[in-house]
Amino acid sequence: MWIALGVVVALIVAFFVARSLMLGKMDSDYEKNKFVPVRQWAWEMQLSDAEEAAVMQGLEAFQNSGRSLYINHDEGIITLYEPTVIISLFLFGTRFRALGPNALANPAAAVKHVFDGLLAREEPGVLFLQPNWYPEEVDGMDNNQFTEEVRKVLESGSVAGLPGFDGWYSDENFGEIKLRILDQPSEAMHALRAADKYQEAEYAKSYAVNTMVIDLARVLARYRALRAARSDLAPPAALRIVLVDALSHSAPGIMWSKVTASPLQQAIVLASAEGRSTLQV
Repeated sequence: MWIALGVVVALIVAFFVARSLMLGKMDSDYEKNKFVPVRQWAWEMQLSDAEEAAVMQGLEAFQNSGRSLYINHDEGIITLYEPTVIISLFLFGTRFRALGPNALANPAAAVKHVFDGLLAREEPGVLFLQPNWYPEEVDGMDNNQFTEEVRKVLESGSVAGLPGFDGWYSDENFGEIKLRILDQPSEAMHALRAADKYQEAEYAKSYAVNTMVIDLARVLARYRALRAARSDLAPPAALRIVLVDALSHSAPGIMWSKVTASPLQQAIVLASAEGRSTLQV
């Protein structure tokens, strides 16, 4: 018995060691290639080779000046920290290009100028997250449980069979949920997958994916206001009302990685939040 238990413990330890090494390698690879243009992702292709090289040079200088950032290349999103601001790389690239030849001559100054404008106020393609967004407990839920309940509502139609979803990401500490909406996958993407060319398929998919990002702090504020007015509502029902209303009216606190969303993309997320497995025609 003790021998068997020792084997189990050894396997568990080996699993976590292997997982730690794998995650460490992924982090190392990301940092090494963070500012290296790939020239394959959708957001990159709105820029010339020289423009993207300048953008990356400027972003690296911006980070070295003291503001940490994370580039999500496949979604076309850049996240700044302390405070946390999520910015569309499609929007960023458009603003950078508008600066003309001067941006190429001084990438660091150009990138700072673009960020100064984008950080001045929230707009389509720019989302400000609030620090310390969650109290210790709301209706018996901590921040992780509340985030999970929001995600369940948003994904309910997808779980029931509604097409168009390509995954999700949530962070209960920063207070965000991302839903990847893939409304029109290309034939090229399917052909690449069929040929086991998975990285090339991811590049192709980036042209079809639009990621919706939701600020959970504003969801929480609307939820608490509704629960105060309608204490008869159970938490999931109240969350559904809040989320459906926010999505129906494009309320503040919702951002799309491609700045705007197509009517189909908007219909997909609304139908899913309503719990529908099909779109209304």
